[in-house]
Amino acid sequence: MSDELLAIFRDELEDVLGAIDVSLERLGRGDARAALEIRRAFHTLKGAAHAVGEGAVERACADAEARVAASAADPASIATIARGALPALRERLAAISGQRAPEREDAVQTLEPAPSDGDTVRIASTRVDALLAAADDLGSSLLEARSLDRLEQLRGSLDALRALVEPLATGAEPSSTEERDDARRQARGATSAAREALALAEAALREARSSSAVLDRAVGALSAELRAVRIAPFVGLAAGLERAAIEAAATLGKEVSVAFSGGEVELDRRTRDELREPLLHLVRNAVDHGIEAPAERRRGGKPSAGRIAIDAAIVAGEVQVDVTDDGAGIDVDAVLARAKQLGIADASTLAADPLSLLFEPGLSTRADAGPISGRGIGLDVVRDRVRRLHGRVHVETQRGHGTRVRMHVPLSSGALRVVHARVRHVDVLIPSTSVERVRHVAPSETITIEGRLHLPDARAPIAMARLDATLGLGDVDGAEGLSWLVVSAGMRRVALGVDALVGEIEVVARALGGRVRRVAGVSGTAVLEGGRVALLADVDALARLALPMPAAPEVAPSAVRRVLVVDDSITTRALQRALLESAGYAVVVAGDGREALDVLAEQRFDAVVTDLEMPLLDGLELLERIRALPRTRSLPVVVVTAVDRETDRRRALELGASAYVLKRDFDRERLLATLEDLL
Repeated sequence: MSDELLAIFRDELEDVLGAIDVSLERLGRGDARAALEIRRAFHTLKGAAHAVGEGAVERACADAEARVAASAADPASIATIARGALPALRERLAAISGQRAPEREDAVQTLEPAPSDGDTVRIASTRVDALLAAADDLGSSLLEARSLDRLEQLRGSLDALRALVEPLATGAEPSSTEERDDARRQARGATSAAREALALAEAALREARSSSAVLDRAVGALSAELRAVRIAPFVGLAAGLERAAIEAAATLGKEVSVAFSGGEVELDRRTRDELREPLLHLVRNAVDHGIEAPAERRRGGKPSAGRIAIDAAIVAGEVQVDVTDDGAGIDVDAVLARAKQLGIADASTLAADPLSLLFEPGLSTRADAGPISGRGIGLDVVRDRVRRLHGRVHVETQRGHGTRVRMHVPLSSGALRVVHARVRHVDVLIPSTSVERVRHVAPSETITIEGRLHLPDARAPIAMARLDATLGLGDVDGAEGLSWLVVSAGMRRVALGVDALVGEIEVVARALGGRVRRVAGVSGTAVLEGGRVALLADVDALARLALPMPAAPEVAPSAVRRVLVVDDSITTRALQRALLESAGYAVVVAGDGREALDVLAEQRFDAVVTDLEMPLLDGLELLERIRALPRTRSLPVVVVTAVDRETDRRRALELGASAYVLKRDFDRERLLATLEDLL
């Protein structure tokens, strides 16, 4: 096993142990889902440990998984089992990391008071005080808003008013002076009761308005403090990135130094953590593909040690992160040639920005995977992770001098500046960072190219597309009366036509959720004032829908075959990817079934290799959906899993699995032979 693969396993082991700590904390709070998460975590580690030959870890996780599964209805037993397994796993993690493990007893004692760092933050005492004060104000205001005292008085007055008014509404005329006097007294009483009820109503309204204002201020203060608590410095990523670069360089026999600036930049903790894996890949990629060997650098007049700079800064309200190396740069001609070979697109049409092809799944200019590449994440996944944060990424290179990858992401993972538009009475939000400009276009200003309307532009004509048609809300021709937003997504620029522009606002973005069907061109939702739900546009997907790539040429049987690997363990993904790429396959990876379906919707593959037990969408559900789609119905699917249950094997084969391989029996020759037979 290579040192690089062991490093991948070490990182995954550390992450999963942290996730178990978090799940244990939630289990103690009564969260029933935490039990399943703990079992799945041990299952994932079991498969990863098997992949790298860590037999002791594999056996410990298999035992813990089985015992947790048998104790599913008893949270206390699950917690005891998990905590009993963790010390040995932590000892192995420390050994792999070259650190002294804590004493077993000490490790057990630290688990309960100090759960994982993954979901825990340190809060300054001043911020705790501010949070408590805001919470107290909120609680008091809610109590006042819900007070029934004055409303009870109002109801009593209204009941009395009704009793006085009902006799007056009988319709019978008073027949005597005495009856007329009674009627007048009742009328006066009704008037008095009405005045009292009105006064009570006005007082209740004033109190409600006052309480509402206090509530608004309290909620605002609480939200601001909670956002402050979630802030984390960018420097928290520095040590891990530097270690990854040095380890990769040592594996490849290269020399490298890492410079880190902008560590004081503060951003949302979730945003920072989401950037960790893409940055790790970019750093390793810079060492592997960019930095030359020492002798080659000296021949080129460079220092023998390469340099990687990681720079963070706040630019126009966003976090800008650059990963720059002083290596060989990117061979653009090789990128274009590889794209043509893989049939990704008609590369000649992409000459304006050929480096954007690097973000297409499966594209690599390397013929072999090597010990560093093929780690289970590619530039396509870097792009997708940044898009998930409503950001963008692009590449700049100079042959012989180096490469820079620049990412822009919002400061906060929640609050997002958007342009609010309406199409067919549907509210649509477009991230402001993707909007170049807004225009009202007269028919005389447009030009027609190949039968399609375009906006003239100094750089290149911009194709126009109605947003309602792009989102599938209906096909309507014409551009009159619409407002046009020029948006950019990488190399693509398109003008989207909308019925109305409401303005620019800030919203809290929400994911679609596991039970909501994914909609092409939509990445999430947001709730507007008044309670209306708006769709959050995925600009990159909209650009692809509005400007589809030219049809890829038919791929000859001798062309490179493409395989999609689906597994929630990054170690397993890395192992399988390296194995398949060394055999000549082009490999794309996905971390779960849902991500795999997204990739399958956009890319052509010759086979799928999938795990069974995964979060969000497991292997059986993925297999069922693959067989339900006409385009993928005949696609070979190989199940590679640690699940050795006859019911699961039978179910997988019933759903159409082409082969079922147990991870304990997994070896290079068997998987390659299975794929060769199927293809």
